[in-house]
Amino acid sequence: MTNSSVGNTLEQLADATPAIPTITVAICSFNGASKIGATLAALARQTGRVPFEVVVVDDGSTDATSDVAERAGATVVRLDENRGRGYALQEAIKAARGAILAMADDDCLPLPSWIEQLADEWTRAPESVTVIGGSVRPLATDTFNRRYVDFRRPLCAQELDGDGDTGLVPRLRRALFPPPDRADRRPVLSTAGANMSLRLSAVREVGGFDPAIHFGGEEHVLCRRLRETFGPDTVLFVPEIEMIHDFRPNLGDSLRRSRAYGRSHGQRWRREGGIPTVQPIPFLVAGIALALLAWRPKIGALVTALLPPLLYRGWLDRCKATGSMEPVAYPYVRFLEDIVGEVGFLAGLRNKSAV
Repeated sequence: MTNSSVGNTLEQLADATPAIPTITVAICSFNGASKIGATLAALARQTGRVPFEVVVVDDGSTDATSDVAERAGATVVRLDENRGRGYALQEAIKAARGAILAMADDDCLPLPSWIEQLADEWTRAPESVTVIGGSVRPLATDTFNRRYVDFRRPLCAQELDGDGDTGLVPRLRRALFPPPDRADRRPVLSTAGANMSLRLSAVREVGGFDPAIHFGGEEHVLCRRLRETFGPDTVLFVPEIEMIHDFRPNLGDSLRRSRAYGRSHGQRWRREGGIPTVQPIPFLVAGIALALLAWRPKIGALVTALLPPLLYRGWLDRCKATGSMEPVAYPYVRFLEDIVGEVGFLAGLRNKSAV
């Protein structure tokens, strides 16, 4: 392929490589003019001879997002107003001409071999596989928030073992005793939408993404539908397929994401019912704090201040690995994230539709 544009015509090389699936790369963007150019440039540098196209869904931007994408050679779908990620992804599915939909965010940088790796995995994948996802790692660790994101790994895969059990007690057990990191390829519950590829025939069969989800959790809902239809091993995680994410440098971005995910969970719970997706540790801390403060206020205040590093794990190992005391603050940030997520959950309960 040439590097002059961000995609090939799907007819290019099709006869020469009939076993390789054609790929549509979907990027949904809202006011992403300042960053999407780097994403499109990374796609233009893809290696190999795998046919792919790029579809950018401009989700009601008021900046030059569409202009940047068009100059890079992408197919642009413009929405008149901001509809949210679920709706925008549905529009990408309608516009896609490939057999595989590969998703990337407008602040992500695919490695040069990304398309080639995806094509290789899909060529070898059994028909039962409908999702192949990869790992997401931060571009830089030059600020506190980016180092925290590198520690927290908010865009990791959700595991089959335990993540499907949403009761409060199992969630508390996983929070207190998180599973160890894994580097093996394996079936999972769901993968991050920032590095997810989908078999479009299967996605269309289950109705695609939920257009009511404005931001957060749309990939989890789709993976659940696919697993219900095609079996428990239909979602495959391949950690070697890496995506670089240019997380924002300030802590406010992590808190914004936590609130958005919480709001999405609240909206879905209002519509669907079941066990609410809430984080149990803030409630545990609140209960312990109330009991201790009523008994011995001074002791209670001290114990309450020490609870986050006692309940959230992993920070001590990061202190030892880096030789820095900065990770001592990570449990408090995680605690704040969980609280902000519950605030978002309550906001989502007030409005079940996309906001």
